[in-house]
Amino acid sequence: MPARRRTRWVLIAAAVLLFVLLAVAAVLLRGGRSRDREIGPDDRPAPSSAPRAPGQQEADRVRLIALQACSAESWGACKDGLDRAEALDPGGATDRRVVAARKALAAAVRNEKAPR
Repeated sequence: MPARRRTRWVLIAAAVLLFVLLAVAAVLLRGGRSRDREIGPDDRPAPSSAPRAPGQQEADRVRLIALQACSAESWGACKDGLDRAEALDPGGATDRRVVAARKALAAAVRNEKAPR
């Protein structure tokens, strides 16, 4: 390969390498700044920090006790607690833990009624 052709390839390779290094540096510097910002609305409180009505707070307390009774397979206390919590806060009945507890309660009732 002639010296002139070799010099041209070295210059092209150096230019490409410089471009790649500058591009990587730009991405790293820009990426660091974007991580500092939080994405989302700043004027709304998070759902967990939103104030709850006293009836909902009482329903949460009753529901928690009922779910503990369900876990202990104390089905009478489980059903009574879930029913009382639902009367105080009907929206809480869609909670996945409550739905699962209701399913377990229904299965337990079916098993008790089944002939042995």
